[in-house]
Amino acid sequence: PPSEPTVIALRRSREPSRRRVAQLMCPFEPGPFSINRTNEYDRGMFAILWKPAVSAMAFAFTNFNDEYMVQRAIAGFNQTAALAARYEMPEVFDFLIHSLSRVTGLTQAPASPDLGTYPVVDVEGLKVTVSPLSVRFGMNLKAQMAAVVLFTIANNNGASIRAGWTDIFEVYQTLFTHSLLPPNLLAMEDFLSGESVIPLKPKAAPAPREDRRNDGGLLSTLSSYLLAPYGNGGDLAGNDFTDDDIETTLSAVDCIASCKIEELYAQILSVPVSTLRRDSLG
Repeated sequence: PPSEPTVIALRRSREPSRRRVAQLMCPFEPGPFSINRTNEYDRGMFAILWKPAVSAMAFAFTNFNDEYMVQRAIAGFNQTAALAARYEMPEVFDFLIHSLSRVTGLTQAPASPDLGTYPVVDVEGLKVTVSPLSVRFGMNLKAQMAAVVLFTIANNNGASIRAGWTDIFEVYQTLFTHSLLPPNLLAMEDFLSGESVIPLKPKAAPAPREDRRNDGGLLSTLSSYLLAPYGNGGDLAGNDFTDDDIETTLSAVDCIASCKIEELYAQILSVPVSTLRRDSLG
């Protein structure tokens, strides 16, 4: 029988060498490595990577509570917006605004039957409307940070936004219905009476004379008595708020003031009309 060294030699001769394996995996002979200092491929690489990158950052921003991760996500949003502006890619801004607006909780807010009846509190001369949405937004720190990042990006790149205007005006609508917009956006100029506050509800038309009835019976008296605690428009129920609700509402007001949304609203007049056309809004 063959000796042990001979058996080992035969076994190794039947196994493919490492070089042969490398040739099978990569049949092309690698050339010399060279560094090309060019930005010719930067836009193409960004076009491939921006959407999964923004989705990952939005997921991390929404679900992670680590302060460092949140800061890195915010920095990523700003850097993505800077690259999108450099390469003139409006679809990136639309996706950024849509992702951030969902985090704010200010889009697709459910309509409340108490619209226009929320209590107004005077805090050191500032009239503040306390509503469930203002309390919820004031308690959610991530929603406030998302709002600040959203309007910071939009303020600097208003001309690059297309379909994102739909989300922005949905935020405007939610803030308006809960009286959280800055005072100058809650008023309108009237040529007859000067500046007046935009009403949240249209004035109710008076009932026709033939439909007015004088129900002075027992049933009318009983119904009036039962409904009295709720008042006309929810007076007593509307005052059911705490000092913590006022504090969180003030936090929401301060956050919205720092967003400078009135500046973005003023930019609409200088935005090119082509960016606001229906076909560009998606």
